[in-house]
Amino acid sequence: MKNAAGSVTKMLSAVLISAVLVGCGNSTYGSSTSGVTEKYPEVVELKKDDMKLTVWTVYWDTQRTVRNIMTYSDKIDAVSTFAAYYDENEKLFIPDQTLKISKKLRNYEKTENIQQYLSVVNDKPDSMKDTSILENKIRTAEKAEEHAEKIVRMAVENEYDGVEIDFEKIRSDLNLWNKFIVFEKDLITLCQKNGMKLRIVLEPSTPVEDLSFPDGVSYSVMCYNLYGIGTKPGPKADAEFLKKIAEKFGGLPGISYALANGGFDFDGTGTAKQLTSAEAAQLAKDKNVVPVRNKENGALTFSYGSHTVWYADEKTLVLWQKVLNEAAGKDVDIDLWRI
Repeated sequence: MKNAAGSVTKMLSAVLISAVLVGCGNSTYGSSTSGVTEKYPEVVELKKDDMKLTVWTVYWDTQRTVRNIMTYSDKIDAVSTFAAYYDENEKLFIPDQTLKISKKLRNYEKTENIQQYLSVVNDKPDSMKDTSILENKIRTAEKAEEHAEKIVRMAVENEYDGVEIDFEKIRSDLNLWNKFIVFEKDLITLCQKNGMKLRIVLEPSTPVEDLSFPDGVSYSVMCYNLYGIGTKPGPKADAEFLKKIAEKFGGLPGISYALANGGFDFDGTGTAKQLTSAEAAQLAKDKNVVPVRNKENGALTFSYGSHTVWYADEKTLVLWQKVLNEAAGKDVDIDLWRI
């Protein structure tokens, strides 16, 4: 697999990194810190003794990602390596950078015991979150089983502890969801046979009330992008949004809740640029403005010219975690996009 995809991997990775494309839950591919020093106090603040903390890595930020996971290794239970995706011919492959991150984490004593998931997304170079890929790959029971076998084999061959499926924009398409569940059941069987774990990432729009998701798997629901690209200015989440998610998805087995740091710079014309927490704080400093914490949602906000910035720091995420805990009646497991 590595040899077959080697040259195309480098080419496609360059395409994705250079383009302004959308990744997991509308997080921007290729987002960098632009020289801004990143720290992740939210990892320390979010981690509680009786809950599990999973973080996503990204392949376009290899060196800093590994360094950060080493720094916070005693707080991190699992890592999802984002991501395996599809080339222009819809052949699934893992970018070299992703494999490099995974190999480094396995080779360091501080990180060798952290569970690693291979995150698989329905992206290809010219189309992010493309459901036509799913229609092609899982349209029949035979196709679904074949694709599940390819994914699990890829994960086993590259020494992952588990598989994460992050197929998005299925939304209210119940026909496609039912095909997905057939595919998911194949994955469960194959992962169990190979001693691997399975995670399924769900968007807030997933019609869980109309579906019967199987056991034998853990689920992660995105608790962000309430506001973002294509919306009016606002925070990635708020209390009402989080409570609704906890109520809607709380009955799923092995449920965890994904929070996102950072935010968006809304330019006043309907477009928005993704910012990390550190980038947002630096931007406020550069514009000589002081961010204000919103009392209703805990996020930080400031304006300059026609721009409005909303973003989450560690205090915001802890407040959102508290809302989820109270809604669930327990300390919930948290996933962090991204480190």
